[in-house]
Amino acid sequence: QSGDTDWSGRISKCGDEATRAMLYEAAIAILTRIPKSFKLRLWGLRLMKKKGLKKAATAVARALSVLLHKIWVDGSTFRYGAGLKGGRLARA
Repeated sequence: QSGDTDWSGRISKCGDEATRAMLYEAAIAILTRIPKSFKLRLWGLRLMKKKGLKKAATAVARALSVLLHKIWVDGSTFRYGAGLKGGRLARA
């Protein structure tokens, strides 16, 4: 392919490969190993029933990256079950 961005499906393969792999691995763990229920996990489980584990894990990994970026940029913290934006973030 020509150009800087390599697309496989709808996910760009720009950026650090290890970071993408870790986000995907974390998403798999959220969907399969963590017993606590929280909004991101419940959303991913509903998606998993409709689309399958791989697509749900990709979507959860993307949502997780957005969440982590927001935490990094504004200095907020993650609090389970309470806070701003549907229980995901709380200002520090």
